[in-house]
Amino acid sequence: MARFLFIRTYCTTIFIPKEQLSEEEIQSILNEAIVKNNQLAMQLNQKIDDRYLPDMIGHIKGHKANGIYLENEFIFLEDIRHVEVISISKWSDLD
Repeated sequence: MARFLFIRTYCTTIFIPKEQLSEEEIQSILNEAIVKNNQLAMQLNQKIDDRYLPDMIGHIKGHKANGIYLENEFIFLEDIRHVEVISISKWSDLD
């Protein structure tokens, strides 16, 4: 009779801090995203248990002087650590 040993493991995903962008770099990327309706990946300067949160992904749906609406979430500009335009392949372009 075979015996199996089941070991329960717990994985913790650690998100590496991305480069802290300057206010000017962030503004430039956000302005381009507004004009071109680009999708963004954004890392915030927020941590839980000394770990960065996963990137927020979405389109800018609106903005104010002190922040933006990424989809339906308001984000203060001062809370943004890193932002980048991401492109998602269309299903029709996949092999």
